[in-house]
Amino acid sequence: MADVSCSAGAIAILIGIAGSWSCSSSSSSSTGPSATVSSLAVSGATTLTSIGQTVQLTATATFSDRSTRNVSASATWQSSNTAFATVSSAGLVTAVATGPVSITATFEGKSATAAISVALATSPLSAMTGFVDGTPWVAFTVSTARLPATPSLPSGVLSIGGTNGSSGQYVEIVVVVPAVVGSYTLNSSSAASAAVLIPNAAGGWTAGPLGGSGTISLDALTATGASGTFSFTAIPQTGTRASGNKVVANGVFNVTF
Repeated sequence: MADVSCSAGAIAILIGIAGSWSCSSSSSSSTGPSATVSSLAVSGATTLTSIGQTVQLTATATFSDRSTRNVSASATWQSSNTAFATVSSAGLVTAVATGPVSITATFEGKSATAAISVALATSPLSAMTGFVDGTPWVAFTVSTARLPATPSLPSGVLSIGGTNGSSGQYVEIVVVVPAVVGSYTLNSSSAASAAVLIPNAAGGWTAGPLGGSGTISLDALTATGASGTFSFTAIPQTGTRASGNKVVANGVFNVTF
């Protein structure tokens, strides 16, 4: 509704009376209450297969007036496990290591979650897998070194190490055995050894001459490669922040030199 107020000048124009009034009008309108968020959805989930690979998730809010809006930049994002994947303030997910992770967006009291699977592809030439404290472990990179012979080990030594990431709480496993096919028990007099390392947490565990127990088997060795298995319980290394034991089970390596 418009309200009109006129001064004498305007009225004078209409009725021929001189004056200096002016005329003005004003209008007012009212709006209903602001629409509220009814629900939130997150889309874009996928499987990541390499360290550093990213995927952009989208948070879409549905409002009480049935309108929708992309609120990715305004939502709060959180990763359930940053050791596997991180998420930025805008919903960009980055792969860190193999494992399942849930990414949650929150906006104006509503939350939604997307499941991300990080399954890093292993090298086509070398592979190393196992379970660490019951959690599947798959090496993204595998390195192999053949150390020269010594008087006590005329065959030389084979060292195989794998890591399942390059940032966050990634885990390295290293096994060292004489370069002769056979099964080696890890104990105080063993020529073989094994280790679990979490570099970014300054954690290290060992099995072999310094403690721990287990077995490493070198099943095949040629001029171009080696294969075998390993299972061991490693104890904390002195000088690290490690605590408790690490149990590595059903380990398998198949490497190419």
